[in-house]
Amino acid sequence: MYSFGVLLLKLLTGRQPLLMAREDMDLVDVLVQLSGKRDVIQQVAQLALKFVAKRGIERPTMIEVVSELRQIHCRENK
Repeated sequence: MYSFGVLLLKLLTGRQPLLMAREDMDLVDVLVQLSGKRDVIQQVAQLALKFVAKRGIERPTMIEVVSELRQIHCRENK
């Protein structure tokens, strides 16, 4: 899950998450600069941040990820 979270962060920002952390950049601010709807970007970013939790037990399972992505999609399409 950790690697998947890093991949999502890279895709959302177009930047390396480790470099962003070193530069003390706020991920949400970077994402808001991208095209798309702010709330969806924030929700996906928050989900991606769960993947990179330091403790593996705190990371979501793929079933939880799919469920949360479906919820985000449903809220967006209302």
